[in-house]
Amino acid sequence: MSPNSKSYRKAARRVPACVSRKGFPAALCFALIFVPSLMSPSSSQTPATSLQKKTPADVDEFESRKLAAPMELPYLAEFPRKVFLQGRVKPNTANGPSYVLYFSVKQPPQEVLSWYESSLTANKWKIKQKMSHMIDAIHPEGHTCIVMTQFMPPVYDEGINKFRSETKLSIYFQTKWH
Repeated sequence: MSPNSKSYRKAARRVPACVSRKGFPAALCFALIFVPSLMSPSSSQTPATSLQKKTPADVDEFESRKLAAPMELPYLAEFPRKVFLQGRVKPNTANGPSYVLYFSVKQPPQEVLSWYESSLTANKWKIKQKMSHMIDAIHPEGHTCIVMTQFMPPVYDEGINKFRSETKLSIYFQTKWH
């Protein structure tokens, strides 16, 4: 039967609009979207609200909190004369809390990385990878640490009446549960 034939047009008039060629996708979408929402969810389908006690399955592994001050990280020496910019902690990661800390330092990036390389090896860290701007290390207890430096463009300091350069120091630290 051809779509242009008289019998096809006659048969098409008897088909309800929701099943016709143009109305079918709309009816299907309506059924898939709105009909399930009219059904009441069972108690197992009800999402946890803030008033309900969260079970370990409800805890978000990637939930993070802002830090007001830098954290002392185990087996990681603190670089001298650094200024804390910001930081975050993810307390619920599978292996233990993870930290991201950002600092500003006045020393050039290579000097900062050299200091961290000697400090890490002195504290029994094994350097897995070293690049011009980054050191990736692991401690025998399982902690991991990535130290990154980034040269920031010079900023004019009115207090000393000249431009000064800064290095952004980023520390990514993953603790290991014992």
